[in-house]
Amino acid sequence: MKEEEITTRLIVTETIRQVQQLSELGKREFGRIFYGIKDSNYDRDYLQSKYIFYQQEGFCRAYNRLDLPNQSRVLEYIMGEV
Repeated sequence: MKEEEITTRLIVTETIRQVQQLSELGKREFGRIFYGIKDSNYDRDYLQSKYIFYQQEGFCRAYNRLDLPNQSRVLEYIMGEV
């Protein structure tokens, strides 16, 4: 296997690991990563409805419901971790 292929596989593996971790977020982490909500701006009712959907439907469905700026924030978070 070529070095470039090994590097690519490692990046993909790490990205999958990050997505798996994003499927197990607590409510505050979810609000921060998905919606940019800081604790000082924490709206329990708004976040609760989003968080329930995330728990029931999973990361991919919750991500697909985001608008472009929020999707970008999630992608930046994943890229920062990889």
